[in-house]
Amino acid sequence: MDNKNSLVKIIKDDYLIFAKSFDYDENTKILVLKDDVQIKNEKKKIDMKTSQATFKTDKNEISAEKVKLTLEIKDKEESK
Repeated sequence: MDNKNSLVKIIKDDYLIFAKSFDYDENTKILVLKDDVQIKNEKKKIDMKTSQATFKTDKNEISAEKVKLTLEIKDKEESK
């Protein structure tokens, strides 16, 4: 998946979203992203790729199936 081929680029807070198409319902604040979806969040260290995702824009909640996800988690050193 290469976001250079995406037709849609959405920036929402810390999220950078790419897709080939989308539908948005202003009443429910739900954005449905379709076809080669990539959702990135540098602050949260998220890089998610899927064929379709739902993004609740009022709560910044993402749901998707069949996801390829890269999530970086740093270990905190224990106090001694």
